Order: sequence, then structure tokens, then C-alpha cells
Amino acid sequence: MITQLEKKLKVHVTMTAKRNIQSKWIKTHKSQMRPRNRTLTAVHEAILDDLIQPSVILAKRIRVRLDGTKLHKINLD
Repeated sequence: MITQLEKKLKVHVTMTAKRNIQSKWIKTHKSQMRPRNRTLTAVHEAILDDLIQPSVILAKRIRVRLDGTKLHKINLD
């Protein structure tokens, strides 16, 4: 579908799905659990997979600098 749109429009096309991040603390009943696909990290990983759709992620590294900023390094196929 994306390749067909790119051929038709002659530009790069990126499609991401609407994803919901559910809070850790919001529950209507105490027996309920938050689904794994609605956690913050799972949603961010899914968006990253959507953005680099034709390639495959080989490795991910997170480097934390002394000032507290984070640098994400991603190796693609």
C-alpha cells in the first residue's frame, strides 16, 4: 500500500497508526491489568517500527550522558 502511494505521489510516504498510552494508575477495578501494547515503551517502539517500515532493526542502544540526556542509537538492516 505504501509503495503504491509513493509511486503515485512520487514522494516518500510514512504512515503511523493511532496508538494509546494508558497510565499505570488508571483502573476502574483493581483486578484489571494494563495491556502490554498500551505501555509507554511499547507504543514508542511500535511508532519507531512504523517509521522505518521497509527496513529491520538489528540493534538498539541507549546512551545516557552525564547531563542526563539520552541518545538512542539504532542499527538498521
